[in-house]
Amino acid sequence: MKKILIIAPISSLSNRPRLYKFSRFFNLKGFDIIFWSWYRENESYEENLGFQLKEKKNILKTKQVSGLILYFQYIIWFIKLIFKLFLNNNIKNIIICSMGFETSLAVFIVSRFKKITYIYDDPDNFSKVLRLPKYIKLLIEKIEKTISENSFQHIIPGYERYSFSNKKQLIIKNFPSESDVINAK
Repeated sequence: MKKILIIAPISSLSNRPRLYKFSRFFNLKGFDIIFWSWYRENESYEENLGFQLKEKKNILKTKQVSGLILYFQYIIWFIKLIFKLFLNNNIKNIIICSMGFETSLAVFIVSRFKKITYIYDDPDNFSKVLRLPKYIKLLIEKIEKTISENSFQHIIPGYERYSFSNKKQLIIKNFPSESDVINAK
């Protein structure tokens, strides 16, 4: 059976329309879905997917925080992911779908040493979200472009959020599908 590993710094696929769309799409295409998550205390953990995940593993468990502590937690998430990916010998024949810059950077680094096929799901364009000094912003933009160019596919919400474009970019809008809206009524 074909497998896809979805890695995201959230605890529930069903609470993010983009990830729900991915997981449902791959399930319908016959993929077994593995989900590596970051569970934050009091965050929704319930999965209302309409299908079973092959496996779900919390890579990180933390309390809900903000500010500097949250940035520190992202560094821990990043480091744990790198080690987990390096030590996992079963990822050679799995497509990895990594959500966000911090997750995709870890996957990209490991892909320099191990043969990994990854989809870079980039809903927020990291370099545009944070207020950063210009030289750091330019460095992050360059890294984002490199991650994109080395991915199997780069999923984005629209070209207007990016200072670059390439053939690997695919637009998937950041809103629920029509059927999701109808079912929510």
